[in-house]
Amino acid sequence: MSGSPKYTSVDFSYERRQREAEARARRAELRRRRQAEREAKLQALAEERARRRMAREARQLGELLAESRRAASGRIASVRSALAEVARDVSATGGQVAGQVDELQAELAELESEVLASLGTGSDLPDYEHVAEGLRARALALRSAAYQAAGRAGRRHVLGEYRRRLAAAEAGGQTDQVQLARCREVLARLESAAQSDGVKFDALLGTAEHAMASLEQVRSLPRQRERAGGATAADTAREAAAAWQRQDEAEGRLAVLGDWAATVTSDAIALSESMLAGDVAAGLTSAGAVLSAGDIDRALAAMDQLEARLLAAEEQLDEVQVAHERRADLAVALQDLLVGRGMTFAGGSEQDGRFVLQFSRPSGATYTATISGGKRDDLTLSYAIEGEQDVPVLAMVPGEAVCDQTEAFLDQVHAGLASAGFEAGELQWNGKPPRGEARSLPRQRSRPVPGNAARRRQHD
Repeated sequence: MSGSPKYTSVDFSYERRQREAEARARRAELRRRRQAEREAKLQALAEERARRRMAREARQLGELLAESRRAASGRIASVRSALAEVARDVSATGGQVAGQVDELQAELAELESEVLASLGTGSDLPDYEHVAEGLRARALALRSAAYQAAGRAGRRHVLGEYRRRLAAAEAGGQTDQVQLARCREVLARLESAAQSDGVKFDALLGTAEHAMASLEQVRSLPRQRERAGGATAADTAREAAAAWQRQDEAEGRLAVLGDWAATVTSDAIALSESMLAGDVAAGLTSAGAVLSAGDIDRALAAMDQLEARLLAAEEQLDEVQVAHERRADLAVALQDLLVGRGMTFAGGSEQDGRFVLQFSRPSGATYTATISGGKRDDLTLSYAIEGEQDVPVLAMVPGEAVCDQTEAFLDQVHAGLASAGFEAGELQWNGKPPRGEARSLPRQRSRPVPGNAARRRQHD
């Protein structure tokens, strides 16, 4: 019955399975090599980021050191100037006070040497600045002591110095008003005592110096807060730099995954795996959207999922490609054999993972051959035949249909498939009677013919 669909299962020879196993091993090695290249690229990006970060931190450290050096050097210059003034004021008194000035100048010289020695790290510069401030306070105290020793004239100098310091505090702003009022009150009492009572003046001198030093310390607090704020800003800058670094690392990784996903997607489309291609593309889009939103932790987690999906997709595509090559090779071999037996190839197509080939015989009969995946690890080859003039032979049992001419023709064709590594089973159709003695069919070698089956790209 020429109109009855005919089909057979097609297995694979041992040699073909061996070649496929070798191809799988080559593809697995290729995947490992590509993964190593991606990891090397990410490592190179990380090293480049580390170099940029070290250069940026070196610049920031240099700026901090320069600022600290300027602060310490400015304070030391102020102390040097104060010591020079004290030295001039006490030069006439001599004695113990003059010797103490010499000691202060020696300490200042030593401090300058330590500051110069610390230029490499700058770790002790704030301490040096504090020591310099202490030297300045001692120098001012020496000046007061020298004025005290100079009698009434010295007291006038002491009052003049306190007025100058008070005026500087008032002009500098950011002054504690309570402390300022206290200094004014003590200075008024000191001025009154200077006119008549040297003993009372000497007694008030310590109180005045303490009040003035307290006022100047209060005035220095805003500067200290500014420095504390600067440290907070530096911490904020470091946190921002760390966040930028993580963002940069995530963007670099996403770029590498994007190239990988593009290759996998292209291969999936070439092998008609549109669902797999869409899944990979959606994973890439999702990771990019989360990263653009600034959620780096979620973005990195999405990239981990995408990488795992890409690894699985490559393995899946390797198996899809093996199955595709089996169908494509069978289609080429079948086309070669049918054309070699006088049939005309009328065209073919690939539809939903199936190869459909059309042929015609000189008698006018048409054969539509369909190659698809079988239920096991094999293929199914089926034919829809129209116009073949088979004559039933010995159709003694109702429902049985004998198509000896078509069966014999296709058995010969199928025997020729062995040279391409395919082992076709017995041809079947609905209503076929039990087969008697198997016929011995001649084998013939298939010759290659051009094929248009899609092949997955290989990247060496």
